[in-house]
Amino acid sequence: MKTDLQTYQDVKVSDADPGFSSGYANINPRFLADWIQLFESAVQACHPGFQFPPLPAPLKFKTEMIHSDGPYSATENYYTLDYNSIVLMSDEKRGLRISFEDGRQGGGEPICLETIGISPNFSAYIHSPKVTATFYLWHDPSRRPEFEALFNQ
Repeated sequence: MKTDLQTYQDVKVSDADPGFSSGYANINPRFLADWIQLFESAVQACHPGFQFPPLPAPLKFKTEMIHSDGPYSATENYYTLDYNSIVLMSDEKRGLRISFEDGRQGGGEPICLETIGISPNFSAYIHSPKVTATFYLWHDPSRRPEFEALFNQ
């Protein structure tokens, strides 16, 4: 079976307000849970039995400082910014990373969902102020109608 990267854009993930007006760190937990549930359904279609651990309550992102150009300055505009993440791991060394950057000049960085423990990994991104997601999934192109149906429910 052939496996290719398939992209699905402008996917509605929730009826709830995302809560992005005060930044990704204050994402509405219901919006996030709905998005994760849809993402998990897509992952399970290719990896039956794959399940994400439950979200913690309250949501608390771990913040670390990263460099804008990696570990070495490539330009005179070198600066630091915050990388925020929550990692949810199961006993099987599989899980979910929720992450975003704060402080990148020019802005426009997405909030991301990424699988951990499967290869290749699956991901989904939302770029505020949009409230729809782009999903990146690895599967046989012949299954595209199945995923389009999932995302258009």
